[in-house]
Amino acid sequence: MLIEKELFNKWACKYENDIHALKDVYPFAGYFDVIVHIRKTLLPMPTASVLDLGVGTGLMLSEIIKGNDYSFRGCDFSDEMVNYAQNRLNSDAIFEHDIRKAEAPDQITETKFDCIYSAYTFHHFELPKKIEIIQTYLPFLKTTGHFLIADISFENESELQKVKSEVGDRWDADEEMGYWRRDEFMDALKKHNLKATYTKISFCAGIYHIQPI
Repeated sequence: MLIEKELFNKWACKYENDIHALKDVYPFAGYFDVIVHIRKTLLPMPTASVLDLGVGTGLMLSEIIKGNDYSFRGCDFSDEMVNYAQNRLNSDAIFEHDIRKAEAPDQITETKFDCIYSAYTFHHFELPKKIEIIQTYLPFLKTTGHFLIADISFENESELQKVKSEVGDRWDADEEMGYWRRDEFMDALKKHNLKATYTKISFCAGIYHIQPI
């Protein structure tokens, strides 16, 4: 965990440059379309409370809440990413927390959110941990709320391997285990009395809208 945190702290200063440079190619193809999708999901709500799990530098959160009367909170395990996000959003509603921990952070325990989302974070976890984190945070969602996970995702292993072959040397083999396979994930959800709808965003990205059965 310490090594991971150090890596993300070092990445914080160039994280957004990388997103913009790679916004049309693997691994960030579809990043800004994710923002559009989440904004459209929230559009019917004149006011909303939003929680970002893995807020990074706050780029996506700032775009989602722009021009809207939304309250927000966001967390990240990288203190350097949190510093960037706090400065961008001028808010102490952004705080340091590792969502892999078994307990949710104290900063949200008295809150119910209209939207809980995470983007480009869950692929760092294997499938059992993904499910565990979802189960930890679902209780903080309003009954009419939306739980959205946007990430590097493929329909199945075959599609993943196809993109891997096309990407070649740029493929991140260290992250491959955590990349989403839609068919595998949907099957796992059923075993935990959960379900999801899936929206494909790009050749390497998708959004899961998760709900209890």
